[in-house]
Amino acid sequence: MKYQKFLSEIERELELRMLEKGETPILDRLQIHIDNLDNKDYGLDTLLNPNNIKHELYVSMLYQIVYPARKKNIFTIIYEGQEIEGKTAREKIQNLNIKIGANNIKKLKTYSRFLYKKDIGEVVGNAYKVIDENHSFDTSFGGVGASSVGRYFIKELKSTLKLNIEFRYEETFSYN
Repeated sequence: MKYQKFLSEIERELELRMLEKGETPILDRLQIHIDNLDNKDYGLDTLLNPNNIKHELYVSMLYQIVYPARKKNIFTIIYEGQEIEGKTAREKIQNLNIKIGANNIKKLKTYSRFLYKKDIGEVVGNAYKVIDENHSFDTSFGGVGASSVGRYFIKELKSTLKLNIEFRYEETFSYN
């Protein structure tokens, strides 16, 4: 959210609060923050002081209170010298599985159980991704999550199948 849009949302919520109409999620979050402070001299009027709110850095700090950063795990998979494409961890696992093939996945001791025979009535939900005309794979690894289990899956692929796979894992922060 842009600086000006955030400010206009605060102003809109202040109007709603004065009229005692509608929901005010931004002001509610700021109030929770103030309530958690030991110093009871601060109130919402202090936090939203017009002298402070005209500074972009101050508004940015308010934004971080309302929408704190979330930890996000991302990883990169390089198979036979080429990076596996995908916006999400699930897409990357799916695309890797397509390249490796169902016959190789069947050889895995731990992760072969997430390989299913593809039957149109059977494959439901967005976790089950088609990897060939006869098989789908549960890219959520039974609901645990691809970003949590992906590195162990890659490790087993490397050790069992002796594939040329490189895996890089990184923790980032998202401010969405």
